[in-house]
Amino acid sequence: MDALDLSIIVPVYNEEKNLPLLHRELTAVLEKTGRRYEILCIDDGSTDGSFAALEAIHREDKRFKAIKFDRNYGQHPALAAGFENARGEIIVIIDADLQNDPNDIPRFIEKIEEGYSMVWGWREYRKDPLIMRKIPSYIFNKMICKFTGVKLRDMNCGVKAFKKEVAQTINSYGERRSFLPVFLASVSPSLAEIPVSHRSRTHGESKYNFLKSCEIIFSFLTSYSFKTFRLAGILGLFAALFGIGMAGLYVALYYLVGFQIPQIGTILSLIVIVGFQFFIVGMIGELLNRIYRISNNEPLFVIEKKLTD
Repeated sequence: MDALDLSIIVPVYNEEKNLPLLHRELTAVLEKTGRRYEILCIDDGSTDGSFAALEAIHREDKRFKAIKFDRNYGQHPALAAGFENARGEIIVIIDADLQNDPNDIPRFIEKIEEGYSMVWGWREYRKDPLIMRKIPSYIFNKMICKFTGVKLRDMNCGVKAFKKEVAQTINSYGERRSFLPVFLASVSPSLAEIPVSHRSRTHGESKYNFLKSCEIIFSFLTSYSFKTFRLAGILGLFAALFGIGMAGLYVALYYLVGFQIPQIGTILSLIVIVGFQFFIVGMIGELLNRIYRISNNEPLFVIEKKLTD
């Protein structure tokens, strides 16, 4: 098939109501660019009518394409499938939840054409809940930047752009593909970050919460799937963080109002210690499981259906 100027990759999971509007907004913006483009949606095992909505749009607009997984694998395998099937010289990723504004896409294209190999979005003014979304995201960004040296203000922003050759390096990562942001950013010869609009969600529910944030952190540390050892590790991490948070709260109450609970220090210490033990056991199990999967050459995802013609 002939190459295109632009590919828009859209990971989709239970976004049935958002897809028709997303198609209209993307088409309106992309038509103005005058470029040959495709919109490639990756249905990550949706349980609602998302794929039926994708099929209906594809029948009307052949530039709107879709790939359906046989089950839910997660966002990063969905992006991997998008990269492997994209035909555009410039590849842009945008979420399907309509919180990202398609009108920002031309600015990403301009940055790529200035010579940057990758451009990352930065939600300067996020329309998300403070406790459940903003604070965990802030902690996650700081931790990942500290571990990796990749300086991004918003690691999980849903809109980003790549030169085709940078996106294609994903195929050499193997199991590490399960955490794309750090590994793509680490090999990018030049990286730019630009502020983007962020809108409130109108349909559907967010796929991210505190437990999901713990899973993402664990995914980064082990680069593997959510199974028994991962569950132990995530619950252990949650328990340890809970114990540390409660200890900080107790110390503050003790010094401010003299609040005391007998043996609370011992109890919280045990929670933190046991939590970290479970976390370490989970990590070891996940790493051993990862070695097993690599040795057996298991696929990252299985495609059930394609609408790409």
